Amino acid sequence: MKRIVALLVISCMLQACGLNSPRIKRKYTLENGTGREIKMEFFAANDFIKSAIQRGEGIIFEGLADDGGTNFRIDPRVAFNADSVVIIFDNERKQTYYLSFNPLGFESVPKNQDRNIFDESTYMIENIELYRYIFTEEDYENAEKL
Repeated sequence: MKRIVALLVISCMLQACGLNSPRIKRKYTLENGTGREIKMEFFAANDFIKSAIQRGEGIIFEGLADDGGTNFRIDPRVAFNADSVVIIFDNERKQTYYLSFNPLGFESVPKNQDRNIFDESTYMIENIELYRYIFTEEDYENAEKL
């Protein structure tokens, strides 16, 4: 009987210690800020997942990420449900973004760029629930020719 009471007390204490953390939900929005057609192709483990196209300015993709109240880190990878994304501008140029795994976790590649859709520090943070990334003419110019 003492063990049952002790287990109940311990489970109540654990429940009060963070299992009921506030849930964080975040929307990652990718927008076309150019007059060009932008096509996005999403992949996970080299398998094609989905694509999205926006001709001219407007929203290309919106993805949601939710920590489920666990306080685990959420990021664009969760919202994309992908580990790589190919961006094609006007069927003329492309840029590939992907995640690389190392023993310390995931890192976005290529690292030599100031802007990477897997790196949430490159997003405009509207509020805790909305992160926006806008593709620009500079992104087009920096993409490789097809």
